[in-house]
Amino acid sequence: SRCLILNLKPLFIMKRRFYSIMLRSLMGAAMVATCSDAVAEGWEQIRELPNAYTHFITSTGRFLMSDLDLSRKGGISYSDDKGATWTQCEVKDYNYKNFYEADGYIYALGSMEARIARSSDDGETWEMLNYSNAIKDIVPDKALPSAEALGIVKIGDVLYIGDFVGAGVLMSTDNGETWKVTDRESLMISMQGSDEKFVDCIYHMTDFKGVPYAFGMFVVARYDADADKWEILPQSSNFMTCSIVRGGRLIIGRSTDNSYHPEYNPVPYLHVTEDGYNWGGIMAPPAQTPYGTNLNVRAMTADEKNIYTAGPGWTSYGGPEFFYTENEGEDWKFVGGLPDYHFPLTLACDDKYIYTALYAESPTVKTSGLWRLAKSDLNGAGINTVAVDESGLAVNIDNQTLSISTEGNIRIFDISGRAVVTVADAASVDLSALPGGIFLYEVNADGTTVTGKFAR
Repeated sequence: SRCLILNLKPLFIMKRRFYSIMLRSLMGAAMVATCSDAVAEGWEQIRELPNAYTHFITSTGRFLMSDLDLSRKGGISYSDDKGATWTQCEVKDYNYKNFYEADGYIYALGSMEARIARSSDDGETWEMLNYSNAIKDIVPDKALPSAEALGIVKIGDVLYIGDFVGAGVLMSTDNGETWKVTDRESLMISMQGSDEKFVDCIYHMTDFKGVPYAFGMFVVARYDADADKWEILPQSSNFMTCSIVRGGRLIIGRSTDNSYHPEYNPVPYLHVTEDGYNWGGIMAPPAQTPYGTNLNVRAMTADEKNIYTAGPGWTSYGGPEFFYTENEGEDWKFVGGLPDYHFPLTLACDDKYIYTALYAESPTVKTSGLWRLAKSDLNGAGINTVAVDESGLAVNIDNQTLSISTEGNIRIFDISGRAVVTVADAASVDLSALPGGIFLYEVNADGTTVTGKFAR
């Protein structure tokens, strides 16, 4: 209807503004600075891929990746040897931003013109789905080329996708062959000071306790499938983009820059709810730069032990920020080593490694691609906590102290190579003031030098 078309107009404007904001966040620094290829110990690049965007591990262990290099034909590739070699898929389109697996299918989202790629053979071959017929009476013809789904979730036999041009949330009971728009009236919102209503652009979706949740630019909503109604929840979204469910709680991060300023009240780093109505927060890890911790959480994953988060750092003050916590944010540990002016857009993990797709705006930057960090380098496991040189000089490290078998000079460096502790003629040094993370040490005694690394 004409009314619906008019109501969508502000959404197209906001979508353009959104991509402008996000591209400035992701690419602005790269356009005015030279990307550094210098990388410290810890993270290891295992694939060079220009404009790398998404990495995904399927249930069989196959790796999938996509890129945002618009000159390429077919932006999906796969690896069966954990990233050592890659095969380019025969798939139409490019610009895929999200992979999702459910009931024998893998879906690739983010392509324009309401298209979704689907694979029934673990990402080796792809067919194209299209939901444009379901929204053609809602979205003006001139806007259909911009229609794209970013959020997706399957609950029971129903597959849900969130459209990003204001068409709302669609559902399919045949794995994406046909689509139906869920109730849009209950998703209508209005901006402060305006009576004009519109449907939010849906950025992320998840399953929490068997209920679909949709996260837009502005609001969080959950769906009553029996009534075909959405309920707007008392929590602003502000581009909530990554989530996990852990211990009966939904934990979610935002992909926008909630800039830290000392005069502002603290803003949660992650947002947490047990019922969807009452929201709490996990506060930010210790600051790694003079500007504080960047609250842009672009990616998150978890295993049975840790929660892992990643996002862009303050671009004038070093590389991306990767943190992990064993106790849901009571204590955070930082691992540096990713190159400056790059942006971690996804996190995934297997038994041995954490992986991130690292994006750089320029297609000539060789450090864009897939990176990994050994889990053995976390929590002190696998790091040289006791080192003995042939001369007999021994270095012993626990969580609080580095001690050596004879007096000597001790220097400790952070992962960027900056000296953080220097002592002379000592047999030990106190580590309790160091923040969480990986550190390097150099011990010199009796003409012998021993180097190594440790984690706190």
